[in-house]
Amino acid sequence: RGKVSVRSPHGYLPAVDYPKRRVYIMFALLYSVTSVLWAKMSRPWKGHLYFIQKNISLVNFVGVAECLIFFLLFDVGNRTGEWVRIFFASGALCSVYKAMLCFRSVLISAIARDPFRTTEDDPASSIFVHTLMSAYMLSDFHDRMVQAEKLGYHYSFRHMWMHSVPVVLVGTVVLVWTFMALNTLVVGLQERQEDMKAKLFWHSQLLVALSAVGGVLVVCAQLLDPTGAEASSWMRHWLYADGCRQGVFFLLFCGLMVVWRPREEI
Repeated sequence: RGKVSVRSPHGYLPAVDYPKRRVYIMFALLYSVTSVLWAKMSRPWKGHLYFIQKNISLVNFVGVAECLIFFLLFDVGNRTGEWVRIFFASGALCSVYKAMLCFRSVLISAIARDPFRTTEDDPASSIFVHTLMSAYMLSDFHDRMVQAEKLGYHYSFRHMWMHSVPVVLVGTVVLVWTFMALNTLVVGLQERQEDMKAKLFWHSQLLVALSAVGGVLVVCAQLLDPTGAEASSWMRHWLYADGCRQGVFFLLFCGLMVVWRPREEI
């Protein structure tokens, strides 16, 4: 069984994948900047950070790792013509873990007895929460694998949609549960006249609602990706396959950092 490699002027990568090198190095730099800024803001409050704030630090680190791994995947592929599967699997795992961390930190805080001082070992963080988050990661990881093979195997729209259904369903459950839990928490804090705390979680609830809109946008961009048929459209494939997902998540994550930035008032 032989193998054929085609080298273009820019290297071995297909034209649809070549722009992704720049996309991921750009996001790696953005996450590096937010990591430094968050570390600087958190330092004065090192011993008093809340559960969500600690998870934001971890999400920044995972975001840098994810983008660097994907950059290496496409850079090595462009120079050698080899598709290093361990790079892709590691990058995709970082990507789904990053999204899961954000949802889990907000959900666990919303259902905990003390939303500010909770931990992953809080009794409210039941086995169902961890099972749901694991299901979200597995379904999202599977969807990433199928999306990566879409153009190579010429998958039909029906095939792509069927493989997207699990992550859409699980993601919907996570979003609805998180939104409702935050709503209950905000009402309770308002009744106790803890307005500052209520405001924090109300803004978090707004970000969850925006996440639902962003999720719909990402799924539509991936399923309705018009690139691939015409060679002139290949250079825009990155926007539908990776750019939309990364951009939407980064903007929402920046919103979360703004809401939960360490400061004396909270």
